[in-house]
Amino acid sequence: MTVPSAAIVRLGAPLKNLDQVHKVVANVLNHLGCPQCLSGFDIRFTHEQELAVNPKTFEVSGIAIRG
Repeated sequence: MTVPSAAIVRLGAPLKNLDQVHKVVANVLNHLGCPQCLSGFDIRFTHEQELAVNPKTFEVSGIAIRG
C-alpha cells in the first residue's frame, strides 16, 4: 500500500532501544513505498506520549497511551 506524501503515520510500538527504532522505521518506509527516504512523511511514535515523575525519587517513567 502506498500512502500519500505528507501523510501522518502513527506508530504505537513499545520500542526499547535504537536498533528496534531503526528496524521499525525501515519497515514503515518499505510499507509506505519509499524505502530510502522519509521526506514528506510525518512519522509519530505514540507509545509513550506522557511522562510521570516520582516525587520521592525523581525517577521518570512513561505512561502508555492507548488509542
